[in-house]
Amino acid sequence: MSALCFDGDRVLLVQRGKPPFEGFWSLPGGRIEPGEAAADAIVREVREETGLHTEALGIAGLREVIAPPDAHYVISVFAVTLAGGTLVAGDDAADVAWRGLADLQDAGSSARRQLTPGTAAFILAAARRRDAGANTWYLPLP
Repeated sequence: MSALCFDGDRVLLVQRGKPPFEGFWSLPGGRIEPGEAAADAIVREVREETGLHTEALGIAGLREVIAPPDAHYVISVFAVTLAGGTLVAGDDAADVAWRGLADLQDAGSSARRQLTPGTAAFILAAARRRDAGANTWYLPLP
């Protein structure tokens, strides 16, 4: 699972510190621990990777990532909102940063090329939905 956290015209990204896609930038996230609710898990994972406290809002969508030669992931992406903390790379993140959405617009930009496959398109589509109207970019949690 991953977290999509906007701060105005910026998005929270982590640089992956482990395979697959080590060194690439992506959305923060990780795995659910046994007995843990998904919304609690994404809040924990964001805190462990970035030092930031968040609140899970809902589901922003699904991502499918195929990592040759033998990995295939279907990732639930949670919309989260920033609730505090200090930005610092932790856990298995090599680095963490807020990146401007404008940096992701140009398909040839170096910022976009450094992201895991499909991440820029997913983020930009969610930002367009967000900008189209309140709460239309994610499915709220019950």
